[in-house]
Amino acid sequence: SSASVIVLTDTLAPKPNILLPNIINCYLPTASLNASSSTPSGLDFKWSTTNGNVQSGNNQSIAIVDKGGTYQLLLKN
Repeated sequence: SSASVIVLTDTLAPKPNILLPNIINCYLPTASLNASSSTPSGLDFKWSTTNGNVQSGNNQSIAIVDKGGTYQLLLKN
């Protein structure tokens, strides 16, 4: 007797969706980088920057930053 099974592979790349953050100033010293609507669900998030500062949420869908700069988001599924 024998059996077989088909294993499918998800080859679709994750789709990032980052909401426009507020501007950092004296009254709003931090901004939220919100990628929680990126698809599919269950992604791994990694925020990075070379000239800003991620205050918290480096590996979350929402990162809090406290310095202007360019931020990158790496998504893995």
